[in-house]
Amino acid sequence: PIISGSVVGDTVLYREWGPLSGRRWRVSYSWAPDFNKGEHFDPATGEPATSNTLTQDISLDARHYFKITERSLIAVRLFGAHSTGNFPNIYYFGGLDTLRGLDFREQIGNTVGYANFEYRFPLIDLIAFPFGGFADIRAHFFLDVGGAALEGQKFQFWDSSEHQLIDGKASYGYGLQFNFLGLTLHWDFA
Repeated sequence: PIISGSVVGDTVLYREWGPLSGRRWRVSYSWAPDFNKGEHFDPATGEPATSNTLTQDISLDARHYFKITERSLIAVRLFGAHSTGNFPNIYYFGGLDTLRGLDFREQIGNTVGYANFEYRFPLIDLIAFPFGGFADIRAHFFLDVGGAALEGQKFQFWDSSEHQLIDGKASYGYGLQFNFLGLTLHWDFA
């Protein structure tokens, strides 16, 4: 059995193309007991596990949209998760809207975190053709940064003396989105 709970907040104001201002956040906690603790081993020592916890997880997903004009904004997303126990969960991220420029789910770990920073703005309002057209073509510039570590793994996100990422990952780029036949099409170049 798993016992879990979440606290959620949402004050986002949406437009036809997505969020414009406000914030959304979710803090989650889950716990599962270990009824077979003698069958699991501590990954750091290799000894049989002695905890009564199979897995215990806490995560935060926070997003804030700072309105710049009626159609442009700065979007910030922070995500972090940590899992412990005799058999901790593994989180995956990379690609899509997590850490663009990496392969899909390339980063894995029991402790993960990443941040996305985007400036979203309108690019072209309407391209009209005799038989239809494209409306609300939007663009964005982004910067993503994050990292993941497995339990017992040595992890150093940043080297302050060299001013560079060690185990951390980062990407930057731009993207486009528009609606086509009711579907939102989205491309990112990282």
